[in-house]
Amino acid sequence: MHSETKLRLATQISEANRSFVSGINKLCVMLRDRPMRKIATILTLIFALNFFVAFAHKDRIERPTTYQFVFQNKDTIKLSNPSDSLLKSFSDDIVNEKRKLQGAELLFATGETMTFKNDGKKWTEIKITDGKKVISIPDTTIEKISEIHFATIALLWDGNDKQAFSASYFYICFDIGIEKAFDKYPVLNFSFSDQKFSKSIIWRQISENSKQWTDY
Repeated sequence: MHSETKLRLATQISEANRSFVSGINKLCVMLRDRPMRKIATILTLIFALNFFVAFAHKDRIERPTTYQFVFQNKDTIKLSNPSDSLLKSFSDDIVNEKRKLQGAELLFATGETMTFKNDGKKWTEIKITDGKKVISIPDTTIEKISEIHFATIALLWDGNDKQAFSASYFYICFDIGIEKAFDKYPVLNFSFSDQKFSKSIIWRQISENSKQWTDY
């Protein structure tokens, strides 16, 4: 698993853990006047349940298997299962505007397709489909996106489901921009719930070992 993907997954787990810890703190306040033996038993059961849930609902992570790029000069490049170095080379050329992108289509082995369109100045469309259902990212979101690092795009969903659109939730995440903080680009995360766009957040590196998210 690539380091970028591991980091994204770690940040999502961290967010879930913060919610869990908050719940534990509230429970501790409720139980503070009870015998210590009962508290210890209850907390042991809760931590065991949390451990089970975390592993039973481990997210599945997929990267595209095929990348098709259409450039402003009408050149079309199709990469099938490209090496990391080859994909990064094209991705970097797009970010650095050595190649002017007009559109891109990314195919996943599980049947999903992502489509990106650019008018030469800004992104005009980003959507994902499973061949039946189409979900578009709102214009108010995509108009704020600058450069997209296509080599970092990943699709994540509940590992109990075979496809993203079958899951109750899924995510799309990728690096954006050209400015790094602590040698890391910002990571944009699109969240989907019940086959609808839910929200977007951005993760920024705030130290060598930690990130912070805000609404995007």
